[in-house]
Amino acid sequence: APCHAVGTCSTNEHETQAPTASSDRVCATTGNCTADQYESKAPVAGVSDRECTALTQCDANTEFEAKAPTNTTDRQCNATKNCDSSTQYQTSAPTATSDRQCADLTTCTAAQYENQTATATSDRQCADLTTCTSDQFEAVPETANTDRQCFDVTVCNANNQFETKEPTAVSDRECAALTTCELESQFETTAPTATSDRVCQNVTTCVFESQYESQAPTATTDR
Repeated sequence: APCHAVGTCSTNEHETQAPTASSDRVCATTGNCTADQYESKAPVAGVSDRECTALTQCDANTEFEAKAPTNTTDRQCNATKNCDSSTQYQTSAPTATSDRQCADLTTCTAAQYENQTATATSDRQCADLTTCTSDQFEAVPETANTDRQCFDVTVCNANNQFETKEPTAVSDRECAALTTCELESQFETTAPTATSDRVCQNVTTCVFESQYESQAPTATTDR
């Protein structure tokens, strides 16, 4: 039988079957990776085919693409981080190619209260506590998320009232009506002050058969 030269694969081909004593070399066109693959092993011209591997697919619910794939490298996926709801809030939502961003929640100081509660995507808002003036008292104390309420201290009417209880930082002044001595039957023995009542006493009645009135009673003196 006649002899033939063994064929040679071209640069865009690779050997799929080696030649034998009775058969020629078999060549095939070197393949290309698809859009969903990357080249995991380069072809050797005339010898071996290109090897392709499916690209890793990131889980949209739990991962993001940290490194984009190339023709010869796989996609790199990283786990999406979660903000700690007790100390953090989300400042930027994750995307297909970026991670979630978190920031620490603001902590209100002792001189502040929380006037807006934090959410998963917004910070806590703090406001300064109201400070009661010297003419006010604290009617309602502050809480972690409400302001203190200050009311004006009651002013007793000097003409008809006196102070029975002085105000404090957390309680109001208490006033009571001044005692009024009964006309003609009582007289004032102790004048009222800002913090004490008027004291009245009954006017003395002269004994008709044995006494006479030597001095008429007044609003502040006895008969």
